Amino acid sequence: MRNVLWFIVLLMTSLLGVAAYGMSVVDWVQDVRTGVYQQNRVEGILETGAQILYLSCAVRFLRSLINRL
Repeated sequence: MRNVLWFIVLLMTSLLGVAAYGMSVVDWVQDVRTGVYQQNRVEGILETGAQILYLSCAVRFLRSLINRL
């Protein structure tokens, strides 16, 4: 029973993380289209850097999982 509960918590956390990343990508695309980053370059650099950092961490994590199998 405890393993099932742990799996459910892990699954829900993962789904929330994917949803948050998806929302941040949508926000990033909207900001690029509306020209927010032309007005505020620091925000553009920080948000783009965060997107790249998150994606690179996700790729590293998936590679480590694949290598274990």
